Amino acid sequence: MADEWLRFSVFKAWMMERPWQDNHLDKDILRPDEKRYSPDTCVFVPIWINTLLNGCASSSSTLPVGVYLFRKRYVARSHDGHGKRLFIGSFDCPHEAHRAWATAKAGVIRQAVDQYRTTDRFDERVCAALLDRADQLAST
Repeated sequence: MADEWLRFSVFKAWMMERPWQDNHLDKDILRPDEKRYSPDTCVFVPIWINTLLNGCASSSSTLPVGVYLFRKRYVARSHDGHGKRLFIGSFDCPHEAHRAWATAKAGVIRQAVDQYRTTDRFDERVCAALLDRADQLAST
């Protein structure tokens, strides 16, 4: 937590200048590697944007992100950001499944950015960060 935010009144003043109502505070979109809550790392976003990158982090599994084993096949699946599970396909090897997951996830992120930009409270920094993440996924 940023030192200045240790005083709630300072955080509240920052919050009141932003579209906080009906939104979630996110610290991972703008700077994925930063784990500190601060004015530079945090932004208010709709829940469907906030949960968009869930499942993009490495898991404790030995399989790549987005992949699980089912009946001797490697299955790729993701979520659409609105809670709907997307079946991407089944593959012979985990790397093929992960590549399909990454491509599909990049597409989901790009669609979400397009939808987010139609709202009256979008933040271009969020769009840029998400599109950067989609580009990273598409190039894996």
